[in-house]
Amino acid sequence: KGREGTQAVQASDYAVPQFRFLLPLLLVHGRQAYRRVSTFVCYYFYKNIVLVTCDVIWAWFSFFSGQIFYPEWLTTCYNALWTSWPCLFNFSLDQDVPNAVAARHPELYGAGPAHAFFNMKIFTRWVLGAVLHGAIAFFIPLFGTLVAGGEDGHVKGFWWQSVISFDVVILLVTLKLVMETVYWRRIQVVVAVASLCFYFLSILVLNLKTVSKVFQWNMYGIIWDNMHYPIGWIVALLIPLLAASFDFMYNSVRFNLFPNPLDLQMYKLRTARARKVTDTCAHTYPRKDTLGSEKYTHAQPPPSDTHTHDKNDDQTPAYTHTHSLTDAHTTH
Repeated sequence: KGREGTQAVQASDYAVPQFRFLLPLLLVHGRQAYRRVSTFVCYYFYKNIVLVTCDVIWAWFSFFSGQIFYPEWLTTCYNALWTSWPCLFNFSLDQDVPNAVAARHPELYGAGPAHAFFNMKIFTRWVLGAVLHGAIAFFIPLFGTLVAGGEDGHVKGFWWQSVISFDVVILLVTLKLVMETVYWRRIQVVVAVASLCFYFLSILVLNLKTVSKVFQWNMYGIIWDNMHYPIGWIVALLIPLLAASFDFMYNSVRFNLFPNPLDLQMYKLRTARARKVTDTCAHTYPRKDTLGSEKYTHAQPPPSDTHTHDKNDDQTPAYTHTHSLTDAHTTH
C-alpha cells in the first residue's frame, strides 16, 4: 500500500498482496503446475519419438533410399489434429490430490526442489519406452501381416500395412495418455474420444476416391480392405495392449515396492473414498437378519469429507535431493 508499494508492484513481474497467499501459491498451485508441465514435456517427446522410431527403422530397411513409411497426410496431421489436443486438456486439468491435502502436507512440495518429476533418469526412461513402443508398432504390423490375403489369393500391399502400423501408433499413444492421467473430468474424456473418432473419420474420408486423388492416392480403398480382412483390426487393437503391458508392470512394481510421498497420499485418498462408498452402501441398502426379514441401518451417514485425516497422514516421508520420483524409497 502507499506510493512506494504501488510503484514496487508496477515495476515487478508479479505481486502477492498478502503473505498468507504464498502458502497456496507454492504448496498447491506451484507444486501442481510443476508436475503437470514435467509430465507434459515427457509425454510430448514420447509420442513424437514413437512415430519417428518407425520412420528411422524403415529408413534402415529401405537402405536410406528416401522412401516414406507412412503417407504424408497422416504424419502431417499426427500432431496438429489427432494427438496434441488430448494431452493439452489432460495435463492442464489433471490433479493428483485435492488442494486441501496438498496444503496440509508440505512435504509434497519437496518434489520440485528434488527434481522428482523431471530429471535425466526419468527423461531417459520416457525416451527408451518410446523407442520400444515404436519398434513394436513397426515390426509386428509389418511382419505379422505379410501373409494376410483373401480367398482369391491376393496379398495386401505395403500401404495397407503402413496404415495398420499408424493405427497402432495412434491407439498406443492414446493408451499411454490414459495411463499417465490421474484424474479424469468430463471434458477430458470428450476430447480424447473425439480425437480418436476424428482420426478414424479422417481415414475414412481419405479412402474416398475423389479425396484420395487430390490428397493421398495411396490411401484409396485401405479401409475397405481392413473390413474384409479382420486381421488388420485384430493387430491394431491387440498390439497397443501388448506394448502398454510393459508400462503397466513397471508402474505396478514401483507403486507397490518403491512408493514415493505422492503415491502414499494418493493411496490414502483412494482408500478413504472406497471406505466412504462402502459405508454409504451399507447405510442405503437393506440387510437381512437371521429370520430373513430386511432391516435398514439407521446409523449416521459417513462424513462428507473425501479424505479421512488421521495421525498417519502427518508421518508421510519427504522427498530427498538424492532420489528421484521413480526410485525414491520410503523412509519411515
